[in-house]
Amino acid sequence: MENSQWIVLGIGAVALIAGLILVFLGFRNRKKLASMADTATLSAAEAARMAAAVPGARVELVGTVKTDQPLLSPTAQISCVYYRYKLEHRIERQERDSQGNWRTSEHWDTVEDRKEHVPFQVCDSSGECMVFPQGAEFVAETRTHEGYGSPYDSSSGGVLGSVVQGVLDAFDNETVRGYRITESVLRVGQPVYVLGTTQRSGEIASIGEGDGPFIISHKMEEELGKRYKLHSALQYAFGAILGIGGIVGMIYAVAFMAK
Repeated sequence: MENSQWIVLGIGAVALIAGLILVFLGFRNRKKLASMADTATLSAAEAARMAAAVPGARVELVGTVKTDQPLLSPTAQISCVYYRYKLEHRIERQERDSQGNWRTSEHWDTVEDRKEHVPFQVCDSSGECMVFPQGAEFVAETRTHEGYGSPYDSSSGGVLGSVVQGVLDAFDNETVRGYRITESVLRVGQPVYVLGTTQRSGEIASIGEGDGPFIISHKMEEELGKRYKLHSALQYAFGAILGIGGIVGMIYAVAFMAK
């Protein structure tokens, strides 16, 4: 078997695996849609009573985010119950090709990626219900800021800036040309949609992770449903294309191997 046929076989296998992964993700989004459709929407007070009386029940509720101990988002400095902060550097690299000529390439390098959340209450006119967000899928407002150079000034004596700059300086022929900061936030006082499972620990009744999807979103059910439908349709479509293409490529390579 020629090298080109081995390459086709390898590419076909990778395409098939990628297609199966996309189909699986599409199935997960369909499962979220089904769970949203099958779960009754309760008031905050009803959800709290359900959590106290029937742990393990599936519930969804809509209300306003409340907490006495909010977080502060790193970039926007917003009072919140959840944030994800991601810093990337645009790296320019000088390297020689096979003929010894210098060429320039660019890529994004993740310098920092962290998230944090705290328990909070969902409030409405009926009362409030506690939510413990560990394990939840968050759909939060996201903002991205891009700039030139590095966001850290290592001359200022900042520990993080010095560490990051030191790491970057260790790379040969690499220069920081820009940065991108992406921050997702679920604000205090913001309307929120929660789909989860009732829990009870001692005297504390809450909504949290359990059997079925656990979603905390600033988008309401209708808008969130449209998002999952679109993602699922695209994942099924591209999954099928990759899977069929991968199978055809592998059959082609094996057929020529047999000759």
